[in-house]
Amino acid sequence: MTTLALFLMPALAWSAPFERAPDGYTLVAEDDCGDPDAMPHVVRGKAYVFSRETVTAPLQDRDIVFDNEFCLLRYEKL
Repeated sequence: MTTLALFLMPALAWSAPFERAPDGYTLVAEDDCGDPDAMPHVVRGKAYVFSRETVTAPLQDRDIVFDNEFCLLRYEKL
């Protein structure tokens, strides 16, 4: 039963906030997917915001890009 509970925990609980690219990597593009003014590389998908009751976090951690079939982001000249 404990193992099952771990699978049901939100991924947000397991992940640390992004602060910088890992050693050996360089950040070449960044989007705030979910904020319509800050996601220039989103080709398909629409902004969605989880309610505060569903995800207890600041707005920047509750907004995402969502589509029932798939999301597509395009980065050129990386």
